[in-house]
Amino acid sequence: MPASRNVMRAPSWWRDLRTPIAFLVAPLAIPIVMTWLRPSLADLDTGLALVVSMLAAYIGIFVIGLPIYLYLQMRGAMAFWLAPIIGFMIGVVMTYALYFFVALSVGYHVVSPAEPVTLQDAFGFGGPSGAVVGAILWLIARPDRREE
Repeated sequence: MPASRNVMRAPSWWRDLRTPIAFLVAPLAIPIVMTWLRPSLADLDTGLALVVSMLAAYIGIFVIGLPIYLYLQMRGAMAFWLAPIIGFMIGVVMTYALYFFVALSVGYHVVSPAEPVTLQDAFGFGGPSGAVVGAILWLIARPDRREE
């Protein structure tokens, strides 16, 4: 007779709330990633930069990330490796969107996507930050463990 295993199960309320909690908590990684990748932001404008980047993270995760998450869930494609890749892409898109709206607010009409500073911020900060958010979201939501 096999030995019985005492397996801890998460309470039912956690299984019901883990995805919404993941979408609320994952973008909070942005300030940590920002201070790690951009230690020069420890200057005067840190608070504003953190608020703007978190706002962009929440917009990105709900406007772009949630529809992609729901689509992938519907298709059954919930492998972990997709989360950081899609997060990276969303981070790059949101960085460019942020540059575009900031440029419009100061009176510029065109933002060059190939400009070295824009590229560096999009692929050196926005992308990695988005990848971290995507990975954290997946690790909290654990869509591979759905028990329907």
